[in-house]
Amino acid sequence: MKNLALIAMVSSLSMPVLAEGFYVLGSVGQASVDGMEALYSGTQQTAPGFSSDQKNKSTSYKLQAGYQFSPYFALEGGYVNFGKASSRFSLPGIRKDAAYQAEGFNLVGVGIVPLNNQWSLFGKLGGVIARVKVNDTTVNVGQQKNQSASSTDLRATWGVGANWDVTRNVALRAEYEQFHKLGGGETGKATVDMASLGVAYKF
Repeated sequence: MKNLALIAMVSSLSMPVLAEGFYVLGSVGQASVDGMEALYSGTQQTAPGFSSDQKNKSTSYKLQAGYQFSPYFALEGGYVNFGKASSRFSLPGIRKDAAYQAEGFNLVGVGIVPLNNQWSLFGKLGGVIARVKVNDTTVNVGQQKNQSASSTDLRATWGVGANWDVTRNVALRAEYEQFHKLGGGETGKATVDMASLGVAYKF
């Protein structure tokens, strides 16, 4: 009888805690815009005297809600803010300052690989309805011109990460996500990478 009890205890330690149910998640991280040429598309980047200064990294955050159907699958979505990227380029007699902002609502399926009763790995795949806004100021021979453009489009997103269940209700999450070619014809398209740390609460 004691041997059976010991086997049951060891088995319980090696199996993941069942975590079906609703959860909420808040994460903060850093977003990186890959393809800053979207901020000055149409410019002769190979022209003599062309130079640029890009700040393509900014603070990002997201608020998510989800439902875990089993230890191996969940569905989650919510609001994502990618922060603000900026770029300055110049040619002889011309200077342009551009700002790129993006935010959106995502929905993803999450495949989970439990490692033990606390740790798990996951991969996610889905879509994001992203709104991109670009504001730019062009100074040409002393004359200033302000322009803005925006675009709202459905794009693909994927990610990978790890969860650490601190308690049955609280988990820490580290993840990397990519949001593919956000933007449209008027704003240009740029892929956004996001690395973040978050806290989840399971009901």
